[in-house]
Amino acid sequence: MVVDSSVLVAAAWSRNEASCQLVPMLPPPHFEFSLAIALYTEWQATLTRAEHLPPGVTVDATLGYLRYLSRVPNAPAQQGDERA
Repeated sequence: MVVDSSVLVAAAWSRNEASCQLVPMLPPPHFEFSLAIALYTEWQATLTRAEHLPPGVTVDATLGYLRYLSRVPNAPAQQGDERA
């Protein structure tokens, strides 16, 4: 699963979009979360553009949130999970 920049932009702008419900569910319990440097760099470049910042949200707050996402640990393996 790839979380494209457009998903994060949509989640930031609308509480009614499916993307807004998806982002808090990261990482999914049955997937291993990994993040490519190229994708993280794209997230930074896209989400810090003035046209993508919601009112009242700063570049620093956005970068802080992206740093948080980059450190989201994988969910612990569940019983019966292949990773267990």
